[in-house]
Amino acid sequence: MNFARILLSVALLGALVCPLSVRGAESPDTAATSARIQSAAKAFLESLSADQRKLAVFAVDDPERKDWSNLPHTLHSRKGIAMGDLTPAQRVLAHHLIQAGLSSQGYLKTTGIMELDEVLLHLSGQDKADKPMFGLRYYWLSFLGEPSSEKPWGWQLDGHHLALNFSLSGREVAMTPTFMGSDPHEVREGLHAGWRVLGAEDDQGLALMESLRPEQRRKALLAADAPADVVTGPGRDKSLTEVAGLPFSEMDDAQKGLLLSLVDEYVRNYRPDLAARQIDRINRSGWDKVHFAWAGPVGPTAPYYYRVHGPTVLIEFDNNHPPGRKDGPINHIHSVFRDPQNDYGEDLLRRHLQESHGSAGTVSADGDGSFTIGPEYAVDPDLTDRGNPQGKFFEFAMPLAESRIFRGDDATLEPAKKPVRATRRIWVYVPAAYKDGAKAPLLIIHDGPGQMGLVRNALDNLTGAKDPKRSLPAFIAVAVENGGDDGKNSQRGLEYDTMSDRLARFINDEVLAAVLANPKIRAAYPHLAFTDDPWGRCVLGCSSGGAAALTMAWFRPDLFRRVMAYSGTFVDQQDDDAPEEAQYPLGAWEYHSAMKLIQSGEKKPLRIFTHVSEKDLRPNDPEETYHNWVMAGKRTEAALAEKGYPHRFVYSLASGHCDRRVFEQTLADTLVWVWRGYVAE
Repeated sequence: MNFARILLSVALLGALVCPLSVRGAESPDTAATSARIQSAAKAFLESLSADQRKLAVFAVDDPERKDWSNLPHTLHSRKGIAMGDLTPAQRVLAHHLIQAGLSSQGYLKTTGIMELDEVLLHLSGQDKADKPMFGLRYYWLSFLGEPSSEKPWGWQLDGHHLALNFSLSGREVAMTPTFMGSDPHEVREGLHAGWRVLGAEDDQGLALMESLRPEQRRKALLAADAPADVVTGPGRDKSLTEVAGLPFSEMDDAQKGLLLSLVDEYVRNYRPDLAARQIDRINRSGWDKVHFAWAGPVGPTAPYYYRVHGPTVLIEFDNNHPPGRKDGPINHIHSVFRDPQNDYGEDLLRRHLQESHGSAGTVSADGDGSFTIGPEYAVDPDLTDRGNPQGKFFEFAMPLAESRIFRGDDATLEPAKKPVRATRRIWVYVPAAYKDGAKAPLLIIHDGPGQMGLVRNALDNLTGAKDPKRSLPAFIAVAVENGGDDGKNSQRGLEYDTMSDRLARFINDEVLAAVLANPKIRAAYPHLAFTDDPWGRCVLGCSSGGAAALTMAWFRPDLFRRVMAYSGTFVDQQDDDAPEEAQYPLGAWEYHSAMKLIQSGEKKPLRIFTHVSEKDLRPNDPEETYHNWVMAGKRTEAALAEKGYPHRFVYSLASGHCDRRVFEQTLADTLVWVWRGYVAE
């Protein structure tokens, strides 16, 4: 244990953990390391042949960015350029790049993990296999975008028990998530006997837990048994959204020093300026919001796990049995270091967009993942009338009594308390870019024409746009009025909050047929046709309409595959006496509940946008109410991320339920993102 470092941490405790002492100061400058990484990356890429370069370089928003793994390459195939396929001269340049963002400590850990894989190759007997699982050859370098001082880009090193992710934007650098593991944790035979690459992380975590008093241990303890692995491993970026354990504020000074030293061990794997920037981020977000948690026994005899979690730091460490064993000595380490607000440079990208587009919290049309916007908002010019050619707008009504699916007479309804409409209105917008006879893609809008004006402007401005990365197909927008009122035992609630394919069938079988049969629409477009391609059908809604958008696609991906859900009602609002309660007793809460509807089933062919506001409905309700919109929105996003869905999540600050300002700033970009990849018939 590094007692000198702990004593230093205690001595600096007051300065480090007092947010007021740093709020007015500028964040440490990382320009020197940014330039060093950029230079090393360019030198490495210039050494590659044309064929090698094709393997190594991806678009900045390519899914490869998040497709790293701790597994051997035989269990998770990699993309990029393998270390084993480089010449010695190219490997030298590769190591220059690895060193460019790491401290000497971090570089020695990184190369130690890679060397351990070579040790494991021989200890396991894999050196005699035709296709070995382990070895120094099997680590891959990939680049997300071209090295640039102006545009965001990044690079990644990925292999067994190791993943480095560097994201750069101008002078700034983000270096999370980082995964480091070791097998064996301690080498116990051969010439390498005694090696413990991640020994400090292990020792300091144990020292902190051992220092806790009994009542503190009870608060820190998550479970009597350690989990099988770290929670936020590869493909599970947003799996931990709530902090747990013992708060920093409830530790004494010596314990605080131990925690600071533990965090320091992870942060100091990077260049001093990057480490100082990360400590500054933790300072500014507040150490009092950081918690320490533990699972398993205290001691090196059985699997154990610890976690350090706050707004801008997430550390997980797991010491467990080697693969394939459930007993015997523990000697297998997994660890992950994250910044929940800046993994893959998400915070850097937000600020780059703000500076580039001149509005706070701008979200571009590029990239999956999680974004935060606000607290200030601006109207996207593409959602205003910019004088471009306009299409045709129609309105008609459909009597509920004529419907085969939603007649307004279900037994769950209480029409005396919650009136049912006699007719529902339908609004249709056909853009100027649509050519009669073409099979048009579709956007279904729930709750009538509330967002139709913004959608019309987006279509007028972005269909046929010169920039292919910011253009829209000529889809036809169909806004459908709900059946009346809201909540349980209402017609609207029946339509939007029921976990079934009923609404999808109603839209497909009855509403779209009525649009095609409408005389005024037929007069204007005699050969009007809709695509049967489910990728050409998107659903937009807010509140229960947002939940309904996902439900339509979830239960009928053969009909609808693109989803836009603002302030989604992913809560328990299904009628208590609905037949669907037998299978989904908590309604839309089941998407992210203990049932894990999203995570447990087969991944569906869907592209999904979700959103929740900071001040959305009932944000302080406890979980057992199943009615907290903010909790539900975040947990739905985490479930989609864990399952690996193509998805985008926006969290809007200083905003409310279905906030108009959020639509006015994001809807054009959301439309472009959700329609990405569609090829018109």
